[in-house]
Amino acid sequence: MTEEEKATTTSLSSKIDKWKQIVQFSLNQRKVAKKAMKWLGRVIGKLLRVVKIDRLSMHLKAGFEDPAFTGSLHGFYTGIIHGLDMDEYKHVKLGFEPVFDNDDIFEFEGSVSIRTSLARLLWPVTVALFTFPYIAAFILWRRIKKMKAAMGKF
Repeated sequence: MTEEEKATTTSLSSKIDKWKQIVQFSLNQRKVAKKAMKWLGRVIGKLLRVVKIDRLSMHLKAGFEDPAFTGSLHGFYTGIIHGLDMDEYKHVKLGFEPVFDNDDIFEFEGSVSIRTSLARLLWPVTVALFTFPYIAAFILWRRIKKMKAAMGKF
């Protein structure tokens, strides 16, 4: 390995280490994360209220090397479907076919039919714009900027 390749490798690994530290710092900001998750939940909730699902169908065929894992996955799926009482929703059809004799298989087919209007779609966008935690995001951005500056001095 030449000196130039060593310098490039060292430079790249130091940049990766810096970004790892920044990402770790960002993930530790629980207050910002809570606000962002609350905001995301609010936006998704508003979006689900304005979109009308006419029809939803899904069929999954899966099998894994370990048949016990395949059985556990099928049991988890069955529990969720019966827990949600899917018989109540005639326009939703969800199917899962476990394959125990094949090593690894994962096939998915699905279709969805939804309807909405442009005016109804603008409401979640408005909610998203006016409820985003701008101040918390700005404070986090400033901390990251200071951290990057401090790391650049070393």
